[in-house]
Amino acid sequence: MNFYLHFPESPENITDTIEQYEEYLREVQNCIDRCDCQIDAVLIADRDNVQTFQEGLNQVSEILEYIGAYQASEIFDLLLEQSEAKYWNDDPSHDTDEDSTFYKLFSSTNRSFVAQYPVIFKELGERCRQNITSFTKSNILLNFAREQSYAPFISLLIGGQNQKPVLLNIPSIDNFLDLDKWICANMPIRRYNNSDNRHCENHHDYRQGKSPLIGGVGGKAHAALLLKTALGDRRHREYLVNWDSLNNRYIRFESENDPQNQYHGYHLVARGSHLEDSKAVELIPERIIGILRYRLLLKEMRG
Repeated sequence: MNFYLHFPESPENITDTIEQYEEYLREVQNCIDRCDCQIDAVLIADRDNVQTFQEGLNQVSEILEYIGAYQASEIFDLLLEQSEAKYWNDDPSHDTDEDSTFYKLFSSTNRSFVAQYPVIFKELGERCRQNITSFTKSNILLNFAREQSYAPFISLLIGGQNQKPVLLNIPSIDNFLDLDKWICANMPIRRYNNSDNRHCENHHDYRQGKSPLIGGVGGKAHAALLLKTALGDRRHREYLVNWDSLNNRYIRFESENDPQNQYHGYHLVARGSHLEDSKAVELIPERIIGILRYRLLLKEMRG
């Protein structure tokens, strides 16, 4: 999956209060972490856009006397470094010769094609054109600038000399929950192994010492649903984790490394009592717990 990051040129215009800035920056941070958790994730940014955004955050710090904005600038720099974000500027795919290739963006505001827009859109469009059969499932714009004309997709017309014009409608998202939903819908299908009973207490195949699946055999259908939205961390590929709101416990899924992308699951609880296994929970990467809590918070806020 390729995630193209577009930050606001003037972050001071995004929100009006310190509280709103804190929430905005928190959402952007969680979005970047959510992308970076995917095993096949590639984050792509525009170097000039990132620099302008960071400079704008420093201005926000002075305008609102909000020290958090300055700290956020350093945090985002670290996040992009840790996620090994790539800058398209280092190896551009799009044609910079406007005489041979044109890239035009459809403006929903003007109801016409325009030539002036963020350069990263050209790069995104060109890479999608090169993968025309499946680009909508593997490329998305993260519209952190929250420009309404770029949602829910951007329409790019690409053509030129001896080239048949092609119109691309590329997904564009500006919030965490929609990003989370898009990733879950477009990543490889995960399958729950319903024939595995090693973690089902009171089943003759239950293996002593194994962490139990709450509900046993009857809990498999619920576990299969949680598997669809479970989170992994590409730095810790062995397993996936989700929060089970029904049982108020974390559930862990382990890959069986088969061509069917099959998993089996169990709750991080003690046998018999089903009390939380604090030692097992402590092994979950901190950012996975942070994302799961943030996802739950936003869903509760939406009702």
